Amino acid sequence: MYQSSTNTPHARSNRNIGKEFKEKIDEAIQLNQTKAQWEKFFKNIDSNGILNLKNFSAEEIANVGEWLRLSPVSKLTGLTIDGSHIDESTVTALAKILKTNNSITTLTLFNNSLGTECIKDLADAITKSKITTLELARNHIRAGGTKVLASAIAKSQITSLVITEDEIGHEGAKALADAIPASKISKLKLAFCAIGNDGAIDLANSMPTSGITELFLNGNGIGIEGGEALAKAITQSKINTLSLRGEHIGDKGTKVLAEALHGSKVANLELVCASFSQEGIASLADLINSNKHLKNLNLTDNNIDDEGLKLLADSILNCEVNNLDISFNNITDKSLDALDQLKRNNSSIKTVNVLGTGIKK
Repeated sequence: MYQSSTNTPHARSNRNIGKEFKEKIDEAIQLNQTKAQWEKFFKNIDSNGILNLKNFSAEEIANVGEWLRLSPVSKLTGLTIDGSHIDESTVTALAKILKTNNSITTLTLFNNSLGTECIKDLADAITKSKITTLELARNHIRAGGTKVLASAIAKSQITSLVITEDEIGHEGAKALADAIPASKISKLKLAFCAIGNDGAIDLANSMPTSGITELFLNGNGIGIEGGEALAKAITQSKINTLSLRGEHIGDKGTKVLAEALHGSKVANLELVCASFSQEGIASLADLINSNKHLKNLNLTDNNIDDEGLKLLADSILNCEVNNLDISFNNITDKSLDALDQLKRNNSSIKTVNVLGTGIKK
């Protein structure tokens, strides 16, 4: 009796009502989930218009594209994806976002372990996007991934390229060196990428025909030969900012670099942990006296003592250096007179940073 009753019009109507009701419930649940997701996106946009996605799932990242499509007023300037498990489907979704949103000009990827196929899709997306700033850190792209990216750089709008803590090695550096002259890159930063002497030499050879004005090569194991090549190339290039942090170029490297920079237009120079002594300081003092373009000088952590500081201070008296950073050096209160004289006699000086030194007053 009960089986036959399920085929009655009334029973079929109840089933339809039940199905429609379940669909409405599912739709309501989905809407609530979407609303929560949309709000989560809004909360992660910083004051610069960059959406920060840290430890987001691949599905959530893919949802960004749909959110932007449905929220045309959400104008992003950039995307930062940190610590997400990016796979090919995620990069496909990311590529679609980059290709269809002209307002996004900055892309930053941290800790994402990008595979070869992901790099290929990303490179293709970059050439078809408005990205001008690309920052990659700890993504395990290695030399192979760098070669793929390098092939896309010349076809892209990228003006600023940053790769940090990724062992791209000499091969990766050479691929970039070959691609840079035909690119729009004006800022290049390779930090802790193990490019070594050979990588530095290859990059140096590309500088004269490139548009690079800012060069940061920090913690790459660059020796004296690489330093010499860079020094010579800088005089024939457009570089006005040079940073060599942790390269330990010593007195000889410092002397070669200082002599090369005499006729350059470098305004910002960073030699942090360069491992020079009084001989290197004397070379820098000569540079300061001869180069009227130098404005900002960072000599942090170089074992500069009071005698060395006196030599530097005397050289700065008649130049136009604005900012001097001598943090974490071996200077003491004995240097106060030299610093006071520098402050009184050179109106160009704005700041002298002595953090982490022996100066007590």
